[in-house]
Amino acid sequence: FGPDRPVAEWMEWAGHGTVGWLLNGRWLDAPALRYRYSSAQEYAETLQRLTTMLTFYWGAGALWPKCRRPQAGGEMCCNEPLLHWREGSGVKCRLCGASAGWVCPRGSHPDGVCPTCLSRLQTALCGKPGETASTDVYDAVVKREVTRRDCGVFVLGEVESRRPPKVAPNWRTSYRLKCAALVAVVRLGSSHEPLTPAHPFQLGEIVPVVMGQGQGADQDHVQRQRGCMALRLLSRGDLPLLPANVDCPLDEGARVAVIDLRVFVPEVVPVLSICAHPTLGEQLERIPFIDRLIGCHPHAPPEGLPPGSSVEEFIKDAVMNSEIDVFQRLTDDKREALLHRLLGLARTADFQGTQLDAFASALRSSIHCTQGPPGTGKSYVGVQGILALDLIRQALQQAGHSLGPIVVLSYKNHALDELLLDVLKAPGFNARPGSLIRCGNSESEELRRYMEVRSVFEDRAQDELNSRLVTLRTTQRIVRDWCDLAGHMSTIAAGMEEAANVRAMLSTWSGQTTGPGDVEASLVTCLAVAFSLEVLQRLEDEMAQGPGDEAEVDGESVSSAVSNQQREPATFGAISSGTAYQILVDLGKFKLRQPDALVQAVGVLEAEAEHWDTPPPRRGERAGPRALFLLMEWLYGHVPPPRCCARDDGGARCSLCAQAEGGFCA
Repeated sequence: FGPDRPVAEWMEWAGHGTVGWLLNGRWLDAPALRYRYSSAQEYAETLQRLTTMLTFYWGAGALWPKCRRPQAGGEMCCNEPLLHWREGSGVKCRLCGASAGWVCPRGSHPDGVCPTCLSRLQTALCGKPGETASTDVYDAVVKREVTRRDCGVFVLGEVESRRPPKVAPNWRTSYRLKCAALVAVVRLGSSHEPLTPAHPFQLGEIVPVVMGQGQGADQDHVQRQRGCMALRLLSRGDLPLLPANVDCPLDEGARVAVIDLRVFVPEVVPVLSICAHPTLGEQLERIPFIDRLIGCHPHAPPEGLPPGSSVEEFIKDAVMNSEIDVFQRLTDDKREALLHRLLGLARTADFQGTQLDAFASALRSSIHCTQGPPGTGKSYVGVQGILALDLIRQALQQAGHSLGPIVVLSYKNHALDELLLDVLKAPGFNARPGSLIRCGNSESEELRRYMEVRSVFEDRAQDELNSRLVTLRTTQRIVRDWCDLAGHMSTIAAGMEEAANVRAMLSTWSGQTTGPGDVEASLVTCLAVAFSLEVLQRLEDEMAQGPGDEAEVDGESVSSAVSNQQREPATFGAISSGTAYQILVDLGKFKLRQPDALVQAVGVLEAEAEHWDTPPPRRGERAGPRALFLLMEWLYGHVPPPRCCARDDGGARCSLCAQAEGGFCA
């Protein structure tokens, strides 16, 4: 967050994640979503706190006492963590009888603990294995590190809960340590070491131990039953807010404690990386109509009726106070008739909880946003909203007003198909010919007859667009992989015995290479790849000569070989993004066998680019190396601005940007 933006308490997981942060519980007091916000920054902070709470709630619950209130039937306890702070609730501490501050979030369960007893219970939960330890904390030993295609994976053995359940779990169906689960990894000094508030943790994801034919997440329960599991540590590619040194490997034989956070990485980490970013408020301010969406616009419609109002009251208030202009086109009698039809739709709909409020709010506002976790009925409310818009459209057409079609958009084909199928099956929708047109490709056979017919030219244009999008996304992935590779190989290349020859080639254009520790990460990456290719070439030469023959290796250094070749001086713009992409593809497939070709390709980065200023870093971020900036711009196919044509008495060109191609600077 930077020195001018202190880390908020609920964001300490990003840079100072410790067991103590999971134990304090103050960050759990997240505000509820409101109808109005004073600014986009306030709304962004609310989202940050909510997503943090939803991500780490069960992780904190692993180190908190649970509610012992029996459930209906009396066979099982509530087992909800006592994470709800309610001062003056009247609930007594289960241990000492004092007033309890931390209570069960279910108000009907009078179970809680006072702050003093909470500290003692948490110390026991974090302690050594036993009856009072946490069942969601596991001890393990790092057996080995395995390099896979996308990441490094650590295989753990001797995995055992500090308080195993009395009945052995069915690992096939149990929530425990499931694949893709988010976990907190704590390094220990010895076996079964108690967790302390000062212990830092790293976030990781559980992955299959064995990958291959017939193996994977579906069969990983067998490994967990044997006390074996695998995980990868999250990097800044998963969560950009993590510290720069987050990718710190686990040593073989190290003792670790794994806290099961009981959420899944694919579901929560992408949301957390966006909502928890410190620039979220600035990004939200750029969204069109953001003032209307969060209720801070001076002319935003008033809040709806309070919860508990009847269906008739909700719908009548929405129609009579709606700011949608189409309602204003109808006469009083026709608006009254439309109101009765909308009331009939709302009565037949099975609205639950706040769904009726969301439906009425959509009728009341010209711009509306319905949000909520998965499974809360957003799609159902959307279907009812489409049916309501269809009734409004029919009423306007019958009154002689022209109105365009109802457009339904979705970023997933499957989601759009499901929504349209629900609309077609709705009792109030008249599926007449031409009433629905499905644009794009549908995965549903029932929607085939509603699909639009496109011409051959449109199909060709769509194929070309898709091809370019695939190329763009592939190039972007290569850029990210290239930057990650630079950091990983910076320490590897420094120890290469013959790295001096290859480093000499790069020093002709890097300008600041004084030793292995001073080489920029991006340059070391090129060095390591070039050296590897040189070794592969020599091995191939030896194999080609046959057994018993000695390979004749040219004693001339690679750097001199490069310098002896007669080449025209290259310019920065001589290599396009397509060429850069192909070079990297060839590297990945080991087709590029000449180290000097790689050096020539990378060497053009510095030529004629000294006038291109490195952009300043964002607030709170450190400026990266210039070589890395030029490398990324080159891979993206960007060309520097034109350079001033003026020269001094010595013939050196001006180092400023020109106002136009072939012109001069200001």
